[in-house]
Amino acid sequence: MKSSNSASNRFTSEKVALLFITLLALIMRIWNIDFYLPQTYIGIEHPEVERALELGLGKFDFTRIIKGGLFYLLFVEYGILYVVLRTLGVVQSTHDFALQFLRDPSMFWIIGRMTSVFMGTVSVVLVYFLGKKVYDYRTGLLASFLFALNPIHIEYSHYICVDIPMTLFTIASFYGIVLISERGDLKYYLVTGLLIGLAVLNKFPAIVLTLPFLCSHYLRYRKEQLNPHRWFEGLLDKRIIFGHLLFLAVYVIGAPGLLVYPKFIMSIFQTVVQGRPVSIDAPYSGNTPNLWLTHLAHFYNGLGFPLFVFFIWGIIRAAYKSSVNEKCMSLFCLTFYIGVCISGFPEWGHHYVLPIFPIGLILAARSVLLLGDFVKRIKLFKSVEQSLTVMAIVILTSLHLAYLGLAQVHEFSQINTRTLAKDWIEENIVPGSKILLYGFPGVPYQRIVQIHDLPENLLRLAEEAEKEGKRIKAKFFRMQALVEREIAYDLVAVHTRRIIWQSPDDYRSQNIQYIILNKKYFGEKKNIQYSEKRNESRRRFYQQLTEDLEVSLIKEFDSDKLGAEGPRFEIFKISR
Repeated sequence: MKSSNSASNRFTSEKVALLFITLLALIMRIWNIDFYLPQTYIGIEHPEVERALELGLGKFDFTRIIKGGLFYLLFVEYGILYVVLRTLGVVQSTHDFALQFLRDPSMFWIIGRMTSVFMGTVSVVLVYFLGKKVYDYRTGLLASFLFALNPIHIEYSHYICVDIPMTLFTIASFYGIVLISERGDLKYYLVTGLLIGLAVLNKFPAIVLTLPFLCSHYLRYRKEQLNPHRWFEGLLDKRIIFGHLLFLAVYVIGAPGLLVYPKFIMSIFQTVVQGRPVSIDAPYSGNTPNLWLTHLAHFYNGLGFPLFVFFIWGIIRAAYKSSVNEKCMSLFCLTFYIGVCISGFPEWGHHYVLPIFPIGLILAARSVLLLGDFVKRIKLFKSVEQSLTVMAIVILTSLHLAYLGLAQVHEFSQINTRTLAKDWIEENIVPGSKILLYGFPGVPYQRIVQIHDLPENLLRLAEEAEKEGKRIKAKFFRMQALVEREIAYDLVAVHTRRIIWQSPDDYRSQNIQYIILNKKYFGEKKNIQYSEKRNESRRRFYQQLTEDLEVSLIKEFDSDKLGAEGPRFEIFKISR
């Protein structure tokens, strides 16, 4: 009877702890979810929103093969939003709906971000179930608690991006892989293949999951055979074949461009094997840092010390353990890390290693608890309650992580330098002035500041897009021109990565009155991933600009001095 009560109490405590962790994860991810709105500065969000809206207009981008999935869900959500707004009489047609988006995209962004919040919170809960399944409830609770505080996952759960659903389906896939190692029924192979397909559909690097999938099947097959030397026949087992066929079917159905442009996938593998282009005219051909150390630093920055030590040790320890599940988890972490380090992709953001965190944190949590159990067993601190010793180790391990998580949330409450600049420009620069600034023509989020373009410029861009056969893009520009703006400017947008900079005199001859520059791309000697020709042109242009006596620096926005987020940039005025 006593044992039954003890088990019941433990189960109740476990549920309460999981509820607390779930609420913690939700709060950390939903806090300041409306950051920067109605301005939309985060470039990673726009492709998903725009692709969902384009699908509503009848356009499907077949060329986008390595990232997808999320926009289907957004398309459904925005469709529901349209029905609600039309029922309430807020909009009368899809045309009105599109104008509503252009006037104020806040509703669309909140819906997309809340989707990421939900997926991010569910991911934390899944880490608990996976950790419990592989080890025990203590490991599951600690791993989910640590993942709830992970600053990189918190950051990207605030964004509309494919990394969060990819991570969610990665964790879910591993649960299926564990079930395969334990039971081996065909249904688990099919479910795992489905989940891996969804993970890869959202972002192609998740294809690494096929390795632990095969590994788990191989070890399972060996157990089932009387002759262990015939393991190679396991590759012809219908379970693994059907599992992979379902994975491929999900991926191809969700990304049909694979059938239209099969060379895209081959180019991805070629990029991984050969690295980035070396042509001096390639837009991304600057110096690449040591990616092995760069991504290792991402782990450190996303975990803090000493959790980083347990994280690395947990992955290494799992590699040589006899448990099938531990081997598969370590294999995934190591293979994914090696993949992002040897790839030739021209960027190396910390979200590239995001799927490793939940799996690695389960292994790290196990290592933390093993240390606590070891300390208990040897009674190192005889005068202290042994359970308190374990608790102290857990607290010391997670303290720095908690600080990093809270600091990340705090960043979303800070004002952005772009917002400060927009307000200053609209107060101090006469509407209609001709301004040269960083970005793509007619695309607000990719400019350094989201000030509005003149309607005649947008109509001209629409005509150019129409001539190029870009019907949806032309329609977008025309609809932008229909939105009434109190303040608009004659904007000339240029993209630093794609152009050769002219001299200040050339821009003066084009009647440019103001120039807005992101200081990151000017006045520095580092290449910032550019070809040397482009690096040299921007350095030469900036030097000529600062030495020109008829050009004056009228305003500087330094995020460090202002205590704000965002880029540091300068506004120059060209005298006549």
